[in-house]
Amino acid sequence: MHFPRAVVAGVSSGVGKTMVSTGIMAALSKKYVVQPFKVGPDFIDITFHKSATGRPSINLDVWLMGSDGVISSFVRSAPAAGISIIEGVMGLFDGELSGNSTMGVARLLSAPVILVLDCSAMGETAGAVVRGFRDVIRGVILNNTSSKSHCDMCRWGVEQLAGVKVLGCVPRDPAVTVPERHLGLRMAHEVPPGFIKGLAKLVEDNVDLDELVRIAYESPEINAAPDGADRVTITDSAAYIAFDSAFNFYYQENIDALERAGFRVRFFSPTAGDVYGSDAGLVIFGGGYPELFLDELAGNQALMNALRRDSAAGLPIYAECGGLMYLSKYIDNGGKRVNMVGLFDVGIEMGRRLTLGYTVLEATRDSLIAARGGELRGHEFHYSSPLLLGPAEFAYVVRRGKGIDGFDGLISHNTLAQYSHLILARSGSIDRLANISNSYNRK
Repeated sequence: MHFPRAVVAGVSSGVGKTMVSTGIMAALSKKYVVQPFKVGPDFIDITFHKSATGRPSINLDVWLMGSDGVISSFVRSAPAAGISIIEGVMGLFDGELSGNSTMGVARLLSAPVILVLDCSAMGETAGAVVRGFRDVIRGVILNNTSSKSHCDMCRWGVEQLAGVKVLGCVPRDPAVTVPERHLGLRMAHEVPPGFIKGLAKLVEDNVDLDELVRIAYESPEINAAPDGADRVTITDSAAYIAFDSAFNFYYQENIDALERAGFRVRFFSPTAGDVYGSDAGLVIFGGGYPELFLDELAGNQALMNALRRDSAAGLPIYAECGGLMYLSKYIDNGGKRVNMVGLFDVGIEMGRRLTLGYTVLEATRDSLIAARGGELRGHEFHYSSPLLLGPAEFAYVVRRGKGIDGFDGLISHNTLAQYSHLILARSGSIDRLANISNSYNRK
C-alpha cells in the first residue's frame, strides 16, 4: 500500500526537532489526517505529537520491536489517505552501530528524510555541515535563525555548498520553547494554552509545507501487512490502566495489543482518588512522575487498600518504573518520605544520577509476562534508586542494564513490578497476560 510519509531528523540532539516536528504535525493536521511516530523509546515527545494531531503517537524502535515489528507497527497505524510524520531521535546516524538509528528506521520504511539544523551559532558554514548528509536527505529546515539576513546566509550555504533544498527558516521564538526537568522536556499538558497553535503558525509562516507534502507523497509503496491482523480474541477481561499526571509513560503499541487480545481497556486516575473497577482482570501502572504527586497518591487510601487486598488474592498487577515506585514501601524525594502501597519491601530514594539505556532481561522464573528461560528487551529511564529492605523475589537477571542490583521484576503473587519499560506485543507477553487474567477471573 501507499503511505505518504517523511522522517524529520536532527543533525544532533538539541537542534529543536521535537518542536519543528510538532509544528509540522499541527500545521498539516488542518488539511490532512496526520499520524505521528517517534523513533526510539521516548515517552515525552509523543505527548506533544498527540496534542498536535489528536492521534496517539507510535514508537518505532528496532531494539525493542525488531525490524519486522517496526514495519508492522507502521503499516498498522499509518493512514493511507493521510500523511505520516516520523520524528527521529538524537542525530540522524546516532545508533547506527547497533542498527537502531533514525537513518535505519528511514531505510526500513523507505521514507524520505528532512533534516533539522540549529543555525543559532553559524552562517554559511551550515552548508558544510549539511554536505555530510546530502546523499540521504531530501530537504533541510534551518532552525533558530535570528533574522532574514541570517536565514539568507544559511540558505545560501546549504543550497550552494551542499546542493540541498532548504524548505524554510524557523526563527528563534522564546514563546515556543519548552522548559526541561529531570526526565527531559515537560509534557504537553504542562505547557501554556495556545502553545501548539503557536508552533503551528510558526511553521506555517516559515516552512514550505506544500513541498514537504510533495516529498512525502513520493514515498514508494510498502509491501507488508501488519502481523497479528487475523488473531483470535483470547480474553474479555477488563484491563484498568492508571493514567494521569503521575502515571503517563505508556507505549500505544501495548494498549493497542491489549485491545486486539480482547481486553476491555479502562483508564483511571490514582491522583484524583479513583479506584479500578470490581471487574478488573488486570491492573497496570506505567512510568511517570509519582515523586511529584506524593500527597495525592498517599491520600488515595482506598486504592492502596484495594491493591493490597487484591494482590494477595492473585489479581494480575503489572507495573513499570514509576509504577514500581508506587508499589514500594515508600518514596523519599529530597527528604520528604511518604509511604506508598507497600507490596514490596523496597524503599525508593530520588537522586540526581540518571539511569538510561536499553536492557536485556533473562527470565529466571515464570511471571506475568514471561516464562522461565525467556529473554526480554527493554529500556531504563529514571533518577530513582531502590533500597532493598528485606528479602525479595525477582523475575529476571539483568544481562544488559542496571535494574535493581543486577536483577529486575519484583514478584509477589501475580504482581510484577520492574524498572524496564517493554513493548509487550513483541515478546508474546500479551497472550500470557490474557491467560493469567482469564485464570484469575475463573476463581
